[in-house]
Amino acid sequence: ATNVENAIMQALTQVLANQQNVQPAPPLHEANRQGSYAWIASQLARNKARTYGGEVDPVALSEWFRDMEKNFSLFDAREEDKVRLASHFLVKEADRWWTLTGPTATQDPNFDWNRFKSLVETRFYPKELKQQRLKEFMEFKQGKLSIQAYTDKFNELAHYASKFVKDEEDRVYFYKNKLNPKVESMVRRSSTTFVEVYDDAIWAESSLKAIEEDSKTHSS
Repeated sequence: ATNVENAIMQALTQVLANQQNVQPAPPLHEANRQGSYAWIASQLARNKARTYGGEVDPVALSEWFRDMEKNFSLFDAREEDKVRLASHFLVKEADRWWTLTGPTATQDPNFDWNRFKSLVETRFYPKELKQQRLKEFMEFKQGKLSIQAYTDKFNELAHYASKFVKDEEDRVYFYKNKLNPKVESMVRRSSTTFVEVYDDAIWAESSLKAIEEDSKTHSS
């Protein structure tokens, strides 16, 4: 029994000695800590996140904002890191502007992502241009454009009229009312989605062309 007890004691002594010799794991480097500023920045760079160069194009700007917000959500970015992360993906004129503006703006402790967006928008999509684009949308009509050309132009201009085109119902309303009257009269009242109205317009355009060609054939 004494030999067994001695063996057990020796084993316990060895275990304790081994535990004392184990070194604690070194802390993760900031760049390797998931969710940290450095880690998210490295992920965005690796994934070639969209950049914004100061183009006077509200569609490009809104898409950049939206992409950055998707990335923030995907990588669970902290609110206080969002402006700094986004600023790395400003290039060309936007980068030069932020280099001058950023240091002063970020001194305000309340300067956050929403205020950053407002500041960028004020600089690269000023109020005067917004009004000009909105006027262009409101005055736009199909005229002699094909349905496809009209739809492409409508979708482009609708980005500038988000104040009025807030949802699917608004989009359908404006799309129908800017169609050529002959085409619009052939759109079914039961069509309530944008896709349905677009399909009706394509059908109407095709039908009107067929009628026109048939009329030419009979007249000749």
